[in-house]
Amino acid sequence: MPTFRRRSFASLALAGALLLGLTAAAPTVSAQGDPAFTPYCINGLEVQAEPGQDLLVVCGLGATTKGLLQMFIRADSTNFVLTDASGNVVWSLGQRESAAYWGKPYSLADSDQGVDCKEDTFWAADWQYTLPGLSAGTYTLTTTDAYRHPINDGYHTCSFDGQPISPTPSLYRTGVTTSVVTIVVATP
Repeated sequence: MPTFRRRSFASLALAGALLLGLTAAAPTVSAQGDPAFTPYCINGLEVQAEPGQDLLVVCGLGATTKGLLQMFIRADSTNFVLTDASGNVVWSLGQRESAAYWGKPYSLADSDQGVDCKEDTFWAADWQYTLPGLSAGTYTLTTTDAYRHPINDGYHTCSFDGQPISPTPSLYRTGVTTSVVTIVVATP
């Protein structure tokens, strides 16, 4: 499976557990209550929010061992740029600042993620940042990830419905990937 699909699969597989964990831990500081869940790593996604509602910008990454996960996080350099409909930068976060928003690694049973891996545990970490509410309009969140060296996530030891998830070795190669998420802020 190509790297972008593995990341999408991993992101979607973790989304359920991630959503449950984050909603329990997410602060509710906006006037509307809960922040709008905004997974930055799902390219092409459109997120709906209300004016003034905070945005929980989030993504989860997973690997088959804690060491592989930690190596992945240390090798990742992520930049965020949020622009309004006119192309004006509303918010940005550089790679040095963004590294501080990774949470601590945690383990899950591989079966809880719907996969069967050589190891019985699956390691994950969440990146999250609460962005203050925006005024009405359409915004574009562009996230650029660059890996300093190839990363093996161990997915080549896993299968989904008996089919391998990834060829051996399962590497994220050095280079840059970009994800674009549209955020539409409108009154319901």
